This record gives sequence, C-alpha cells and structure tokens, in this order.
Amino acid sequence: MATATKPKTKQVNYNEVPLNIRRRPYLIIAPGLLILIGILIPFASAIVLSLTNYSFKFPTFTFVGAKNWVNTLSDRAFYHSLWVTLKYAFCTTATQMLLGTGIALLLKKDTKFSRVLKVLFTFPLMVAPAIAVLIWQLMTSNSIGVLEKLLNVFGIYDFPWAASHATALFTAVLIDTWVNTPFVLLLVLAGIQSLPKSPFEAAQAPGHGSPLKP
Repeated sequence: MATATKPKTKQVNYNEVPLNIRRRPYLIIAPGLLILIGILIPFASAIVLSLTNYSFKFPTFTFVGAKNWVNTLSDRAFYHSLWVTLKYAFCTTATQMLLGTGIALLLKKDTKFSRVLKVLFTFPLMVAPAIAVLIWQLMTSNSIGVLEKLLNVFGIYDFPWAASHATALFTAVLIDTWVNTPFVLLLVLAGIQSLPKSPFEAAQAPGHGSPLKP
C-alpha cells in the first residue's frame, strides 16, 4: 500500500530575501509603536510626578512618595467624580451603540435617500469637539438657542442645561452622543454591508420562514 509523502518545503535563507521585503514588517508596525510611545511617555511622566509635590507655582519639587495617592483615595470628592464618570461612560456608550446600530439598520439599503441621510448623519464627525461645544452652547442659550425655543413650544422655559448639576450630566451625554454616534453608525454599517449575501439569499428561499434581507 502506497503511503503519501509530504512535499518538502524549501528553506529560504534570510539573507537572500530582498531588503525591501525584510523591512516591510517593521514599517507596518512602526506607526503603532510611535503611537504607543507617544502614549506611554506622558503616562509614565504623570506617574512619576504624582510621587512628588510638583506644582506650576514652584520651579522645584521634592519626592513625597504615595502621599498624593493617599490624599486622593481618602477624599470623598474623588469617589463622587469617579461615580459621575462611570455614569457618563455608561450612558454615552449605551446611547451611541443603540442609536448607531438602529440608524445603520435603517440605512443599510443603498438608495438615493439613504445616501443623503448618510452624509447628514456623518456631518458631526467633521466638526471638532471644541467647535461642537460652541455650537451646542449657542443652541442651548436661553435667549437665542434653537433648542430653548423648541422647548418653549411645549411650555418649558429657561431650561438649565449645563447650568445646573441636575441636568449637566444629561447635557454632556447629549453633546457626546451627537458627536460620536456617527462613528458607531459607520462601523456598524460597514460591518452589515460586508456580510456575505448567500445566507440571506438562502433564508429567502421558500420554506425557510420569514424572508431576511442584508
């Protein structure tokens, strides 16, 4: 009985590989390494400075150990800020994922109307965050704000928006959702459009339940 033999693989000498091909892996990972270094250097500097009494007011500083960390962890205001940050992160993430996914499902069909809506929905991505804050500051102004005038129609006047601790978090979540939801929309829409068509075509065949469309 004949036995199958594995084909022999040719050993390639590293020195025989062209230089441009040998450099290619390093060129591919170079941007990621530069970004990583750019993140780690400020992070390491902040850790080192947190162990000193550094201040902008004084040119010199000395090592104080974990004193700053102990003071921070024993301050009730720190835990309040942490709780507000967690609420902000949860509300923004959940809202943006729900809205982005829902809008992407509505715009998955390639029509003229959906193309126009895609451009309109992606407009906030082209606005810098600082400019977006200024835009919302004007929109929520009690005197000339568009949103304030809209609330006046429903009998709501002088809505505090970011001027009150009761509504400041809601306002911040609203602005962040307006800015970043289009990014989630583009990611989900790209994922939907990259799905293979064969499972959806098979689901539309007779006897396979309700029709599905990609």
